[in-house]
Formats: sequence, structure tokens, C-alpha cells
Amino acid sequence: HCGRRAGSSGGRRAAATRGGGWQALALAYLEEEAFLARRQAKTMLRHVWTNYEARAFGMDELKPISGKGLDSWGGMGQLLVDS
Repeated sequence: HCGRRAGSSGGRRAAATRGGGWQALALAYLEEEAFLARRQAKTMLRHVWTNYEARAFGMDELKPISGKGLDSWGGMGQLLVDS
């Protein structure tokens, strides 16, 4: 434990930069990968939402090729419910 608080990633990053061994380097790598994955997921969701909002807001489906909205479930806004 080396005197670090549980859940304090700042201490883990500092240990990695001080040369805390392979475990610290692996932890720093995993934290960076997790950050990049979160950023990518946010970017993809923002892209999907922006297109849905512009092309099919309130409709049941957004057709991926034509980019048009479709009311196939009686117009109850199924995409909003699924989201």
C-alpha cells in the first residue's frame, strides 16, 4: 500500500513517473487506455445523438444508409425509449 489512499489515482500516476516498477507502469498504461476509451465512447455517442436529433428526432428508427427517420412502431419515439 505504501501509504497511498485507496482509489487515489493521483498517487498511482506519481509512482509510475517516479519509476515505481513494472506494476506502476502497467497501472499508468491501463489508466491512460481507460481515459482514451471513455473519450472515444463519448465522441461516438455525441455523433450518434447529433445525427438522430437532426434527422429523426421523435421517430422510431433512424435508417443507417439513407439517414431518414421512420415511424415503424406507431410513432412512439422508440429510439428515445431504447436510449
